[in-house]
Amino acid sequence: MKYAYWSVICKTPECGNRHYAKLIGESEGRTNYLLQGDLPQEFHYHCEKCGIDHSYTVDDMVSVEIDPPALSGLREWW
Repeated sequence: MKYAYWSVICKTPECGNRHYAKLIGESEGRTNYLLQGDLPQEFHYHCEKCGIDHSYTVDDMVSVEIDPPALSGLREWW
């Protein structure tokens, strides 16, 4: 079974690391999900791969489906 997450891609061009922001839930086999909740205007995240802090907005969020049921140590952004 796959699970869907909200994620962003690091803005450092040579990095490209994916950051998982929030668990959506079990995948329903679709590609479009609605962002729900009281979302901040801007998210700040430190990329552990390239070491740079970036800010993201809801426009930067994309949904992605992966096989593991939960990511170890996931710190949800909201």
